[in-house]
This record gives sequence, structure tokens and C-alpha cells, in this order.
Amino acid sequence: MNESTDAAVAAWREALGQQNVVTSAESLDRASTATFPTNASVVAILRPDNHAEVQSSLRIANRFELPVYPTSRGCNWGLGSSVPTRDAVLLDLSRMNRIVDFDPRLGFLVVEPGVTFQQASEFLRDQKSTFFLPVPGGPPQGSLIGNIAERGEAAGPYGQRADFVANFQAVLPNGDCIHTGFGRFPNASATHLHRHGVGPNLEGLFTQSNLGVITQLTVWLTPYPQVLKPFMARIGRREELNQAVDTARELLLHRVVETNGIGLWNSHKMASTMGGYPWQAMDGQTPVDIERFPSEPWLIGGAIYAASGEIADANAAFLQHRLKPLTSDWQWGDSDDSQNVYLGVPTEHNIRAAYWRKKGGLPPSINPDRDRCGLIWMCFAIPLVGQDLVDVVNAVDPVVLGHGFEPNVGINCVNGRCAHLYLSIIYDREIAGEDERAVACHDKVMTLLRELGHFPYRLTLLSMDSLPPPGDDHDRYLRSIKRAFDPKSILAPGRYDAIQD
Repeated sequence: MNESTDAAVAAWREALGQQNVVTSAESLDRASTATFPTNASVVAILRPDNHAEVQSSLRIANRFELPVYPTSRGCNWGLGSSVPTRDAVLLDLSRMNRIVDFDPRLGFLVVEPGVTFQQASEFLRDQKSTFFLPVPGGPPQGSLIGNIAERGEAAGPYGQRADFVANFQAVLPNGDCIHTGFGRFPNASATHLHRHGVGPNLEGLFTQSNLGVITQLTVWLTPYPQVLKPFMARIGRREELNQAVDTARELLLHRVVETNGIGLWNSHKMASTMGGYPWQAMDGQTPVDIERFPSEPWLIGGAIYAASGEIADANAAFLQHRLKPLTSDWQWGDSDDSQNVYLGVPTEHNIRAAYWRKKGGLPPSINPDRDRCGLIWMCFAIPLVGQDLVDVVNAVDPVVLGHGFEPNVGINCVNGRCAHLYLSIIYDREIAGEDERAVACHDKVMTLLRELGHFPYRLTLLSMDSLPPPGDDHDRYLRSIKRAFDPKSILAPGRYDAIQD
């Protein structure tokens, strides 16, 4: 860092309390560890308790010109965990874990960055709410605001979470505070209910950016459906994936299924969530030969949400009629709301895949950083057109297999027009050379898909500088905003940043 670090730490301890400025080597090393190799280090950890302490923390950072990197819960596994883009002081917001407000009639929560999906789900259950919070496939202890800040997604209606939020309270790099939408007006009746307010909407400046620290926001909840009908079926042959995707598009466009209501997973992805690697059957060799474990190459599943049994039955019959020629082993799932991810119940089911290549199996508590799991996520936006997605899968599969990993591929049908294709590289970081091969695989896939015109909708630490120059003045405009907000570049330099110095 620089010679001002000791003085800054002293100032932070005065502002936050001695115990809330962490400098122990063990804690800093833990915070500097991700599920893939990283270069940046955490040089101190700040643990503010409230909005005012975040403001103080950033003002001190400005005074001493030290970079600060905010994190909500540090569970961004596979994308960077809590590791900063460059050497920085970590602004750990996990103590700010209050549910500030809840409206049972209009269906919204006001939360701080430390509020987890598990916490919000249990709160709504205890309130006997008629609304639920859609949850992602990530860890239950992950942050709701952290997921929104990365524009993450969840299962079912309102799954594109950043589209269903309002009233950001954000601290700017100089310590100033702004509210988006109507939140800037005291006592505005629509503060929590209207995203844009009046005039230019600043909300988008604070997701996937380094222009401010979100300390509070309003998230809109999904009303419980009168009827839920989860479904899953197997796609019999790989060549039928094309038709299944096109059918899913029509079902979404005609609202037979709600947005984020259909997903597809290949057999590698399904296998990784169901158990550990078949080391004995594979004679210790990797990657797994899926031909030796016959199964249909793809599964399609999701859920129908409906206001009545008649609507649910009609939509289910139509959906099954359209998909049945392409599928086998059709199953309608249990709608028990005590365990159902489609009704906002978080689960560790998907994150267990991080241990796919670990020979020790699942530990009592899951923490891929601690357990040296290798996990790299790549997330791309692709047109929801069958042939386009098949072409991407056909291009990616041999690259990943050629580097010695299984191509764990999932497709989320977002809105009837666009799909999110996510690929995970899973390995064991304790095996020599695996980190290097995994990073090389990541870089090759990123380059390949970029050349095909398919760009990521979310970046890892490995890919923050992977985007090509724009064909317009986008970066120049973004640089001017960054310099106006943060002239000393102290807030998360390098994170979704047009200024790559």
C-alpha cells in the first residue's frame, strides 16, 4: 500500500472501534482467498455497523488515498469471493444485517447489505407472509444486496432481481449519500414502490460498478401463487436440445410459464450436484467419461405459477403437450413450500457441486474457499434461439474437456428472448497444476465466445479486463462519471472499471 496505512488504520479504529478494524495475518489471508488463483491481497478489514460508519470509513480512505473494496458477506464463490480486484482494504458490511422495514400488503422488504437469503426467508416465514423472496442457486448465507449489486438471478417470477428493487441508499466514494428514485424526497409516498422517481434515474450506476456502496435498498417480493406445479423431464437426444429451447421460448413469450420459469442442465452439471466424482469407476482419471455412465444429455425443468387450479392444469397440459415429443421420464414435483426453492426456500444443493473433485466428500459446513475447492463461473447472455445455444454448447464442450474438466453447463431462459448460459469449471486446488489449467480454460472460453459475439453478463475477478474496447464513447463517458464521483480512485479500482490504469 503506502506509508499512510498505519495512520489510516488508527483513524479507522477511532471511528469504528478497535475490534472492528482487523489486521491479523490469519484473517487477512482468509479474506484474500478465493476458489481460483488471485493476485490481490487484503491489507486490513473494516467492519462498520451502520450507514454513518460507512461514510466515515470512505472519508478516511479518501484522506489517506487508500483503495477500499466493499463486500457484503464474502460468499461470491466461483466469481471472486471477497477478494479485491487490487490490493485494498476490505469494507466488510456483514454487521449491517438489519431488516429495516416490511410491508405485508404491498410486499416489500427494506434491507441492509448483511441480510442473507436465509435470514430473509425465515423472517417472511415467521411473519406468515403471503409473499416470498426468490432465491438463487448460491449459498443461503449469501447477501441479498450483494446478489443485486452483481445483477444475479433467482428461480421464478422476479428472478431478475435487479429489475425489482427501488430506493437505493448509496454512499459515494467521498462519503456523500444519495437515494435513488423518490427516496431523495422526505416522506414521498411512492419511495419504496416506484423505481425511477422523476428525472434521470441513478439506480443503474450502483450495480456492477465501483461508483458507490449500497447501504440499504427496497426489494419487491413475489406473491405466493395459489398453485405451483414444478416439473422436470429428460431430453432424449442431444439434437433435440435445439427444439426444446425454441419451445421454451414460445412458452415464455405466451406466458404459459413465467420469466425465469424454465431451465436446462446438461448431465455433467446434474451429476456434480448429486454426489462426488466417480473416482473408482474412472480408475482415478479425469475428466469423467459421460459415455460410461449412460444418461440423457440434458434435463429441462421449472415451475408453473398460477392463480387457480384451472389455470395451472391448463398451462401444465399445454406445456407437457408441447415438450413431450422431445422428452422422456416426465415428472411433476412436490409443491411442499417448506422445502421448495421455487417458493423462496434457500438450499445448499447447487453449491455442493464445488466439492465434485474433492476426494474427502462434503464437510459438515460448506465453505469452498476454506476447503480449497476450485470453482470458476462464466456467465453469458445468449439469444434464446435453439441453434444459437446448440452452437455455443458445441463450441465450448471440446475446449473444456480438452483442458481436463467437465463442461458443467446450465441455461436459464430469462424472458422469452434471452438466455443466460452459465458454465462452471470445477476442480481441486490442492492438486498441482490444476489452477493453471483452469485459468487457461477460462481464458480460452472467454476468447472463443467473445469472437462469436457472445458476451458475459457478469464478470469474475479473472475477467474484469477481458472486454474489448467499445465501438462508441461508452468508456469515455464512464470514465468521466468515475472521475467526478471518485477523483482519487479509492473505491474498488479495477471492478467493472473503464479506467484500467
